[in-house]
Amino acid sequence: MTNSNDQLVCAGHSISVEASNKIQFWGDLLQIKRVDGQDAGRYVCHATNQYGEERAETHLSVTSKLNARIQPRIQVVNSGESATMNCTVEGYPIESVEWLHDGIPVLTAQETRIRLPVPLVLVVGSVGRRDKGMYQCLVRSDKENAQATAELKLGDTVPELQYTFIEQALRPGPPVSLRCSATGSPPPSFTWLLDGESLSELAHSHRYAIGQYVDQSGDVISHLNITSADAEDGGLYACVARNTLATVDHKARLNIYGPPYIRSIGPVRAIAGVDTTIACPYSGYPITSVKWSRGGMELPLDMRHRVDNEGYLTITTVDPDDAGTYTCTVRASTGETASRDIKLTVSSPPVMSPFGFPANLQEGSRAQVTCSVTSGDLPIHFSWLKDGEPLPSSLREDDF
Repeated sequence: MTNSNDQLVCAGHSISVEASNKIQFWGDLLQIKRVDGQDAGRYVCHATNQYGEERAETHLSVTSKLNARIQPRIQVVNSGESATMNCTVEGYPIESVEWLHDGIPVLTAQETRIRLPVPLVLVVGSVGRRDKGMYQCLVRSDKENAQATAELKLGDTVPELQYTFIEQALRPGPPVSLRCSATGSPPPSFTWLLDGESLSELAHSHRYAIGQYVDQSGDVISHLNITSADAEDGGLYACVARNTLATVDHKARLNIYGPPYIRSIGPVRAIAGVDTTIACPYSGYPITSVKWSRGGMELPLDMRHRVDNEGYLTITTVDPDDAGTYTCTVRASTGETASRDIKLTVSSPPVMSPFGFPANLQEGSRAQVTCSVTSGDLPIHFSWLKDGEPLPSSLREDDF
């Protein structure tokens, strides 16, 4: 009597092939209906009788047309957030998966923000302007390939400066134009500063003209025009681009040949315990030195005071005793000098004493706790939170 059975060998292990609606046997014939990828493998036919046994084997390779799609097909991500793209593939076999951005391979080894947790999932972290565009998932087999496409759009984005002005030294007389441009969503708006002071407040002479417009590419262009610039127009200029997400700025000196001059500025405000830097608002060119003094004593007096090569005075860990008048003196190459007093005011933030509830409180007992401030400039406003939330109406708070 002859006996035979069929086996499927998978990963080195034999699995008996059982008859089913999909697989049928007719003697030595094995029939598989509607072959799919799970049917691929090495098949073994095993025949035995009382005199011995015999084995025969063959390999079944199954291919199916590749099809790919990316979800979501379109996603809008705000600047700084993450974007995840999932590539779903139908068909087999899959030999390789490659991601492209605008037709260029995505190199995760060179960009740590971009990673592949698994080959079919692409994660882009801290999304910025450079990340927007079309993404492709390219899947290959030995006979064909399939591609899916998705678009990453930017929602709200932080301002990014695209063009800025440079430091320059000019002769007095001709007009001067400074320009900055920036991208962002919502579109940023520009303000201009001279030595830290808003030019809108300094434009009383009507020699400053500030303009802003949006070009065809969506960039915001802002320009500052100065008619018939003279030596006193020199200084440290800044363009500041701001939208609802962030603020970026660019600073550079405009030097106009002429005698030294120091503009008058309002009091410089500092906070106790925090470092502060004071700029000397000088103009004229060329300037050979910028020095600071207080009460006739040249600074720095100690390690807390520092004057750098650009003439900035930095005071570390400001103390209320640092409040007062500081004098900036600049010297030109001709030997001419100019001086100006600058007032520094110091504000003190509130300093709070530790507080705590009485120990061993029983349910139903009354408890009172006091939050006291030992120092700080008035007025001081108090607010209370419980577990990060405002106090419920059942709890009462009083200010004394």
